[in-house]
Amino acid sequence: MRASGILLPISSIPSPHGIGCFDRNAYRFVDTLVSCGQKYWQILPICPTSYGDSPYQSFSTYAGNPYFIDLKTLVKEGLLTKKECKEVRCKEQKKIDYEKIYEDMANDYIEFIRELSIECRKNNIVLSVDTYVSQTYNQFYNRKGISEVADYLVIMGYDEHWAGDSEAGSVASLPYVQKGINEVLEYAPADRVINGIPFYTRIWTETKEGAGSEGTYVEDAVNGNYWLSSTAVGMEKAQTELSSHGITPTWLEDLSQYYGEYETNTGSVRIWLEEEKSVQAKLDFMKTAGIGGVACWKLGLEKDSVWTEIADYVGTAKQ
Repeated sequence: MRASGILLPISSIPSPHGIGCFDRNAYRFVDTLVSCGQKYWQILPICPTSYGDSPYQSFSTYAGNPYFIDLKTLVKEGLLTKKECKEVRCKEQKKIDYEKIYEDMANDYIEFIRELSIECRKNNIVLSVDTYVSQTYNQFYNRKGISEVADYLVIMGYDEHWAGDSEAGSVASLPYVQKGINEVLEYAPADRVINGIPFYTRIWTETKEGAGSEGTYVEDAVNGNYWLSSTAVGMEKAQTELSSHGITPTWLEDLSQYYGEYETNTGSVRIWLEEEKSVQAKLDFMKTAGIGGVACWKLGLEKDSVWTEIADYVGTAKQ
């Protein structure tokens, strides 16, 4: 005997707390299926998600996802208060954050951006989309397609070297920033391009083999193998790290950054600084390129003095 049903993940059920759960809306959906003569309700796995928030990469096939617990039920059982639930109620959001997508998602991703742009224009909402500096491993992000439908394409002009990298280096050297901007300008109008600059840098620690095992293992036939790790810090803390060890940083003309290093009993520490001069070098190039503006990451990690440079850039860029 034939029968039909509906596929609806629990997370897609309407909820004031972000995603759906096993609340009264779920029960209403079941009643709706019955009234429509449907026989089946197909759902996605309800186990905890893991990397990429995928329910198909769970750490456990037996545990349930705590996100699907109905908060009102917990209130009735005295485990939560109504005030605590109100504090997690989702407010109106105008930001959608996908930290990473995979290549097989590329077509769906750009189609999502296209559909989103239509709704944004209907509601007089400016749509900006952040994207990485173009690299061999992220070409599928389709920056050209994004630039055709978004009001602004924002380049995240940082993370040139990131946590877990196998090579210590700058977070955002000037050549790296120039590469990101120049490539986008090949297909996107300059006044609709924004470049993001970092307010942070990384303190890189190289620990000799045998003296530790934290970070990424790097084989070095010349100087000896070592473990590489890093910590993201603000501008002031990075400069203090060098000055507290009596190090005066050296200006690297090719990178437009100050650099300093010092030796420890177990290895060495290396820092490529972000400060007024390096920020100004980036802003000068951005002004010459004629792009639409500047973004920054992350607030609270900057030196107060860089805001004067940013204000000057914004003021002169409009002239």
